[in-house]
Amino acid sequence: KGGTQPTALSKETEMMLVHSGRRMGSDAFDQVIGLDQVESPETRRSRRSRFIQLVNAEAQARFGRDLVVRVRSKEDKRIMLYHVIRLDEKND
Repeated sequence: KGGTQPTALSKETEMMLVHSGRRMGSDAFDQVIGLDQVESPETRRSRRSRFIQLVNAEAQARFGRDLVVRVRSKEDKRIMLYHVIRLDEKND
């Protein structure tokens, strides 16, 4: 039996790990994290940002790297995509 149990990851980080390798637009990302019912775009943006900061802070502490990376769309520079990296991916 031995060995210490690592502290559990937050439900937010667990949720992102389920989607690792996915790249999605803000609407799809909001749906994944449960913000799709929030009416105000400003509220969605600030909650999305807070969610990403929380997940990335935990990922930095546990894995030494961010889990969610914002990437501009190549087709339309105004659009931000959210890339949930795989932990086995090489650092760019």
